[in-house]
Amino acid sequence: MRRRICCVWLCITFALITPYDAQAQSKKKAKEPELAISKRGNLIFEDDFSEKELKWRLLQETCSWKITKGKLVSTDAWANIARDIPSTSGLILQFTVDSSDSVTEVHLLNGTKPSQRLYLSVYPKSCLKVTRLDESRNKEHLLVTPLVSKADASYTVLFESIEGKVCLSAFGKSVVHDTGVKDLIYSLIQLNFRKDKGSFIAIDDVKVWEALPKDAPGVKEEKTAEAKDEKPSADAPKPDEAKSADAEKPKDERPPVQPANALGKDADGKPIV
Repeated sequence: MRRRICCVWLCITFALITPYDAQAQSKKKAKEPELAISKRGNLIFEDDFSEKELKWRLLQETCSWKITKGKLVSTDAWANIARDIPSTSGLILQFTVDSSDSVTEVHLLNGTKPSQRLYLSVYPKSCLKVTRLDESRNKEHLLVTPLVSKADASYTVLFESIEGKVCLSAFGKSVVHDTGVKDLIYSLIQLNFRKDKGSFIAIDDVKVWEALPKDAPGVKEEKTAEAKDEKPSADAPKPDEAKSADAEKPKDERPPVQPANALGKDADGKPIV
């Protein structure tokens, strides 16, 4: 009798645990959202805001952000952030917005012609939009893709740029624009947020990859040193050895990246200001 009771108890316990275990496994194996114009290369960096230190620059003195429960949160009506990245000619940016009414913009300065700004915007429950501003700040709406979305939770934003084309995706829709500039070099990410009806703006799980052409050979994704944030191994050279080795190498003559509100540089490799 006891044996039969034990068997029944084990079966019930297994039945209760299995769904939760399956959910955990499916969450771990969840695929990244599909890309429209590129494929993922090496991971440049990621930030899940699990650390207390903010690794982003604030672009306005009146703008305030804080890390709360593993998310980057702001209660300002307008809030912008920026972060420098290793220079790359192809870029994939992915992040989660945990405030369903927040308007999100990926900002490109001089993405089309000199002295023009390009905004790729997500308006939840409305549309995806590409807008260009000229020197006089006159707006020109280049492309609009309607969204039939009843967003009431978080949503994922995807930005791709490769071979002069940029693409913004959200809610299963995409908008693609050809900037006409084939050799854009990205060294900075700028994100703009606007609080709509919600009481806060919150983002999480930011990832940046190198973008590769769709027909590029498959690559084994590897994290860059910045993305790994790994500690030196036991075989790594000692500090004195590393210094002497670095002294023999020629110094990089490239000018430092200027803190401009931009995602790229011009054709000559100079920061656009």
